[in-house]
Amino acid sequence: MCFLIAIFDGFDTQAVAFTGPALIQAFDLAPGALGPVMAAGTAGMVLGAILGGLLAAQMLPVIGWEGIYIVGGVVPLALLLVLIFALPESMQYLASHKKSGNAEKIQGIIRRIVKTPLAADAQFTVPEPEMKTRVSSLFANGLARNTTAVWAIYMFNWVAWFMLLSWLPTVLKASGLPADQAPMGTVAVNAVFVICAIPLAIILPKVNTRILLLVMFTFGILLSVGLGNSGTNWTWVFILAGAAGLGIGGQQIVLNYMVAQAYPTTLRATATGWAIAVGRISAIIGSASGGWVLEQVGTSGFYMSLALPLAIATAALIIIKPVEKTKPNELAAA
Repeated sequence: MCFLIAIFDGFDTQAVAFTGPALIQAFDLAPGALGPVMAAGTAGMVLGAILGGLLAAQMLPVIGWEGIYIVGGVVPLALLLVLIFALPESMQYLASHKKSGNAEKIQGIIRRIVKTPLAADAQFTVPEPEMKTRVSSLFANGLARNTTAVWAIYMFNWVAWFMLLSWLPTVLKASGLPADQAPMGTVAVNAVFVICAIPLAIILPKVNTRILLLVMFTFGILLSVGLGNSGTNWTWVFILAGAAGLGIGGQQIVLNYMVAQAYPTTLRATATGWAIAVGRISAIIGSASGGWVLEQVGTSGFYMSLALPLAIATAALIIIKPVEKTKPNELAAA
């Protein structure tokens, strides 16, 4: 069920990217005028832009750009009705709300997990929540350098990623690709992103994440230069655009793991949450600015401009200093 939620959420948030070329034509807009619309629909799950791109390419000629939004609204609403009745509550929620039948539901969940019968009169409680760490802690005890660098990496990587993801169909159409084929560029990017996600997750614990990120950022910069010089060689364009799913978007997977190496254990959750928040704000900037960049420097310049935020993120990566593992007595003292 959560898989379906992610799919439909991704479809909705990237629908504006699929329909961007059609919107520009329908309302007789310059690309830059679509910037606020792009920014409004930025943050989303990448797994949905694959399904959405495949469907959009087939549906646009039949139901038009308006139909894309109708489908994106009606289908999730139908799923919502299913979720209301079929999605189970968490054990923590059930234990926190002392309603009739909640104890039996918890019993049933535990039996499915541990295969061991519990006492019929067992009581279930929720432990007191842990004290939240303040954001100011991310800048104390010598961590300001790492926090500044981590936020810069998230910021500029997300600018480049969402600028590419949101505007690629529009850029492809501006380059001469037929409008009904333009959404396939987003499909290629997201397909590579998903395909590479599992191998990256497997190798992350075994490699130096800073070196891996350095290689990926360098790869992303080279891809940006390559796309800028690819012209209308569509085979080459789609190969490079697909590779950008790793060279520009793949960092999204590695960055969260890197944060764990840049902070003490007690600060990792806070550090990750704030870094992602900075990234999402930057994603809006990337989505909003793509049209202006396209108008100012053209399609080739658009691709080349992606290299700048990636280069800044690379420079920030270099100054991060890994922290030493916290010893038990130090943790207790803290």
